[in-house]
Amino acid sequence: MINFKILNFDSGVLSVEKAGKPLQFKIGEVVNAEVLENLPSGSIELKIKGSVVTAETSIPMEKDTVAYFKVTSLPVDGQQLTLKYLGSEPKAQLADPKTQALGTLLKSLTAAVESGSGKVDSALIQSLLKSLPDDVAEIPRDMRAQLQNLLTSSLKSTGESISARLGAILGPLVPEGEGDATLPLQNRLMVDVERLVGSSLRTSLSNTGVVFEAKLRAEALGSLLETAPSAPAGKPEVEGPAVPAVRHDLKALLVALKAAIDSGEIDGSVKAPTSHQAGSAGAASQPTLAQQVDSLLKDVETFQLLSKTTESFYTFLPIHWQQLRDADIAFKRGAAGKGGKLYSCRINLDLEQDGRVSVMIMKNNADYTVSLWAEKPELKARMAEHCDELKELFRQSGLSLSTVTFLETREAIQEQFDRIESPQAIVSVQA
Repeated sequence: MINFKILNFDSGVLSVEKAGKPLQFKIGEVVNAEVLENLPSGSIELKIKGSVVTAETSIPMEKDTVAYFKVTSLPVDGQQLTLKYLGSEPKAQLADPKTQALGTLLKSLTAAVESGSGKVDSALIQSLLKSLPDDVAEIPRDMRAQLQNLLTSSLKSTGESISARLGAILGPLVPEGEGDATLPLQNRLMVDVERLVGSSLRTSLSNTGVVFEAKLRAEALGSLLETAPSAPAGKPEVEGPAVPAVRHDLKALLVALKAAIDSGEIDGSVKAPTSHQAGSAGAASQPTLAQQVDSLLKDVETFQLLSKTTESFYTFLPIHWQQLRDADIAFKRGAAGKGGKLYSCRINLDLEQDGRVSVMIMKNNADYTVSLWAEKPELKARMAEHCDELKELFRQSGLSLSTVTFLETREAIQEQFDRIESPQAIVSVQA
């Protein structure tokens, strides 16, 4: 038996001191613990990763439930193993057949993510998408946290940005001697950082594939309205928003490519490595066009799944920027309060020279607040020097930036975003 002593409980964080055989954890991992017994001494018995753990705690945990924890630090270099308590599942939720089915899929996803090397396939992501209820609030909160953590981990497992892989799949489709005939398509899907403006970014965001099915429904509705009888005389027809072009959507491109490869119209066995993959792997291990298409389609559907589970519009950042290794962006609309509706945007960047950066922008009525985190102290110092310039840029645009705050961890940025309640949270970014 492995014994743990819970040293303190502060703001939902458990610090534990291990004794005996160590358990294997990873930073950011969400672990579940079955509550086996409440002991007379006030301790509890938990089953974590197949091992029985005795823990001393004042946190009430009901027998025969499952408690969830997120690993925030590891017992290395003199540190303690720190777990953030996320809550526990009521018995009724654990017995629900839909929740059990989702739990089974979660186990498969956990095994695939932990095995690494891109073992999460599109079929599993599609099964998860189909298993979600219309109202994601019906999913136990802790199960949602576990799902979100696993999905973000799976996106990082490829080691290559979507932008790089998109270029890799378009290359083999252009006959030799025709130059880069894919540039017009790439420019619709991705924005060059030198030409970055609000309208071009919004167009590219709408084409990342996350709202593909919504576009299809809108196009079908538009076709239906075109064939419907004309409006009665004297009542002008109401003009709705323009339907975003489905043919410019990344998921539409990938679905069409997959169909062409499956039917034999396109040779999916040709090699289609990114520049990094071409330089770091032998020809035999370089991915084929079919594999790159499947990988990209899986990632787009993963962002769709993340959008639904986080009740936000969550996607990769479609920008061509030599410094940019990888990036994602999420939008959320919160519930209306005394100051009006709350809107938020969270951006994660991974830069070649400057490391990782996270930004959280919140709009409450007419006021904006910005929270920042930078991995490298030098970049954080440079950002702090220019806060007044940022406020002035807001002022010149007729906007009010009330505060700029620097946070100590990237997780704090994400927690700000997660705390926003969003009853109508899917924000459709339209062209």
